[in-house]
Amino acid sequence: MIPFKTILWTTVLAGTLDATAAILQIIIASDKESDIVFQFIASGVFGRNAFSGGLLMVFAGVIFHYFIAGIWTLFFFLLYSKLNFYQNIRLLLAYPMVCLSG
Repeated sequence: MIPFKTILWTTVLAGTLDATAAILQIIIASDKESDIVFQFIASGVFGRNAFSGGLLMVFAGVIFHYFIAGIWTLFFFLLYSKLNFYQNIRLLLAYPMVCLSG
């Protein structure tokens, strides 16, 4: 049985931490607004129009960001349940999630 509540909360946590890291990086590394992080994510679907779409594209980027975080979270939850070898070494499966998510 898949623990949907746990997957949802893990998705929210991973997505929020990843978004926070990306926003802090863009603020520290450049003079650009933090909106560009989510506009960049939205540009994967909407192309260059995402950068001139305003708040709607930022919202779309947030939705896409959490959707992608949810897919990766579900993938790792399913992978974890199939790999008996790693069941005692939980941190080994947390490391790829951190590396692959951003």
